[in-house]
Amino acid sequence: MENSNIVFIGMDTHKVSTDVSYALDGHNNAPQHLGKFPSKKLAMQKLVRQLQSKFPGASLLFCYEAGPCGYWLYRLLTSMGHQCYVVAPSLIPKKSGDRVKTDRRDSLKLSQLLKTGDLHPIYVPAEEDEAIRDLSRAREAAMRDLNDARYRLKALLLRNHINYKGTANWSEKHLRWLAEIVLPHHAQQFVLQEMIFAIRERMERLERLDNELRCQVEQWRYYPVVRAIQAMRGVRLLVAVGVIAELGDLTRFGQRVPTGLPKKTYIEKRSSRSFPHSVLQSEQNGYDVLRHRFRSKPWATRHYRYRSHHSIRCGPTWTNSVTA
Repeated sequence: MENSNIVFIGMDTHKVSTDVSYALDGHNNAPQHLGKFPSKKLAMQKLVRQLQSKFPGASLLFCYEAGPCGYWLYRLLTSMGHQCYVVAPSLIPKKSGDRVKTDRRDSLKLSQLLKTGDLHPIYVPAEEDEAIRDLSRAREAAMRDLNDARYRLKALLLRNHINYKGTANWSEKHLRWLAEIVLPHHAQQFVLQEMIFAIRERMERLERLDNELRCQVEQWRYYPVVRAIQAMRGVRLLVAVGVIAELGDLTRFGQRVPTGLPKKTYIEKRSSRSFPHSVLQSEQNGYDVLRHRFRSKPWATRHYRYRSHHSIRCGPTWTNSVTA
């Protein structure tokens, strides 16, 4: 039994095991390695009880790196009444010559940095917000898969010098034209049919995800915010849902929105051959989906249809609440 006011606990989490170290408050207390524990809820609950019995009356402050294991450990520890920090690996201070990396050293380093106040927590979304974000990212992945399948089919037709004379690509007329193509060799014809089947299958998958996303967003707590930002030019439902799902609660930025996002993503006006109006400038902090959303918004404004005051007055009923 040891007397201490605050116990700083650093954890290096993995799929199977978690290395745990702790540091006591005070200048003369060096961090100590506690051991390796299974990455299971029962084992983590047992670990918390062990620390509470070893340091009675002390406040337990946990921290671990954000990674593929998600936020289940954060939610477990906070549900037990303890404070937990989830820190971004790119924001952890590192020495230039320190290249040895082990689970034990990482947990000791986290506990020491947490004690000195050099770690800053990231925003952890609620379970409902994370579910909407997963659905939005699944829709984004389905769109990428569909575009990849289309590119492969167009490359096959280009190699065989087959050009479509119509105007609207991937319409029903275009798909019927693709079904009527006959290539000289049976192997190529089989490949063409498989590519067409893959495109139709991914189009149906994308339609299912779109319908599910629209249904779930209407029950989301941030649905009023999603509707409100659609008043901006070039922003529609998919872009709005993607931005809010990635950023979460905008009130955490205070009065610094959008200037509160310089280290995450922002848009800078400058000329470009691909994006003549604006292009994206951002730091690589893991906001890939959000950067794509902001990149697609200025591109959509190039084809924005002007709406007169009469059409706005006769538009959806929520427009008045947004403008108010």
